[in-house]
Amino acid sequence: MAARIHLQMAGWRPSLPEDRRLKEAIGRIAPTYTMVDLTRLRQLARLATRVHEAGIQGSIVECGTWRGGGLALIDWVLRQHGENRTLWGLDSFQGLPRPDDRDGSHVQSSYFDGWCSASQDDVKRAIETLGGDVSRVRLVPGWLAETLPRAQTGTIALLNIDVDWYSSVKTTLDLLFDRVAPGGIVNVDDYGRWPGCDEAVHDFMREQGLPAHSLHRTGRVGAWLQKR
Repeated sequence: MAARIHLQMAGWRPSLPEDRRLKEAIGRIAPTYTMVDLTRLRQLARLATRVHEAGIQGSIVECGTWRGGGLALIDWVLRQHGENRTLWGLDSFQGLPRPDDRDGSHVQSSYFDGWCSASQDDVKRAIETLGGDVSRVRLVPGWLAETLPRAQTGTIALLNIDVDWYSSVKTTLDLLFDRVAPGGIVNVDDYGRWPGCDEAVHDFMREQGLPAHSLHRTGRVGAWLQKR
């Protein structure tokens, strides 16, 4: 993963000043604080800008924070536009939960305790690396089914979901989608990567009556939708 993003960064030669600033910011957090590739990180930055330009009010919520690189990047982008929003990072901070049959036999056979574990201090360091204020960050440790119902996020402008497995993705969508503001963005980082993630998104969209064309692909991996 580290080699891939280094190669991607080397091949990206932005001509616009704002893109050069974005490349510099991404270079400070990847791969140390995020495992997300360059395509998806640039898309995350675009989605943060989209929320700002559309005037969508609300907090920034990330489920599956790991070391905080994605949350730090969203915060950095919004601060470039003069915004200082409350950031919520929800993660077990113990690693991924055990996958089930919907996630596929390969995932189940590869799983180990502590996979993608990180600490709250890692997240704070990521925020500070990009010049953010950690006092605006609300970190909530624990399993999502237990923490999401009581997390007082208020209205959500941008929900970034990076939790890999069916149960975690479906739980996040079930519990938080209603909090997303009209026009707000839901980004699913692992769509197209893990079968359980795809199934969870499809099940949720079917249950909500959301048309398939409302889900926009980022690339080979990653997808997002805008709430109507």
